[in-house]
Amino acid sequence: MPRKVDLRGISGLFGSQLETLVKRTTKQLQDELKTRRPPIGTPEVSGVLAGSWQVNFDDIAKEKGQYIGRVFSNLDYAEAVTYGTPDSLPPSWKGEYAPGRTNKTTGTAAVRQGYPDLIAKDLEKYVRSEWRRIVAED
Repeated sequence: MPRKVDLRGISGLFGSQLETLVKRTTKQLQDELKTRRPPIGTPEVSGVLAGSWQVNFDDIAKEKGQYIGRVFSNLDYAEAVTYGTPDSLPPSWKGEYAPGRTNKTTGTAAVRQGYPDLIAKDLEKYVRSEWRRIVAED
């Protein structure tokens, strides 16, 4: 579940700094999803999911003074694996690769739900630190 923070009111004052902050934070999230060891119980069979995370910046929103960065994966099982939501398993798995529930994945306990949200909490500290760095650069 993506977090939304409304910063529209201050974009005129800090536009370029906010754009830099959004770009750096989005890239940091992508890097975390690609490199951080997942919590115990999160399947890590081939590494394909870790390498699939992509970044997108919304240029249309930027024209309106909004800065939006997205980190996403096009893999059909990304939600099931990262969020531990068994209802979102791809039909092709036929229930055989339920994260953490079968030996075909890891044979470990169920996936800890909300893995990206755990990383997002750490990013809050990153944002504070990075904002100070950006303001000091100007």
